[in-house]
Amino acid sequence: MALRYTFLQLIDETDSTDSVSMGKLSTLLKWNEEDPVDAFETQRNKGIYEYQGNRNPFIDYPELAGRIYA
Repeated sequence: MALRYTFLQLIDETDSTDSVSMGKLSTLLKWNEEDPVDAFETQRNKGIYEYQGNRNPFIDYPELAGRIYA
């Protein structure tokens, strides 16, 4: 969401009350490392592309999360 909608931002503070902050960045990055893309997700991404014509770049290039947000 934060990549697509540039007015949103991922943060680590959990008590933020503004309407543009979302997620807990450190938890999302840890989850990205600990739960790598599997064959099901790759196939699902392919099926979505065939139907909608767009792909999830974080499935195709799992290292993007760390490169963009770390």
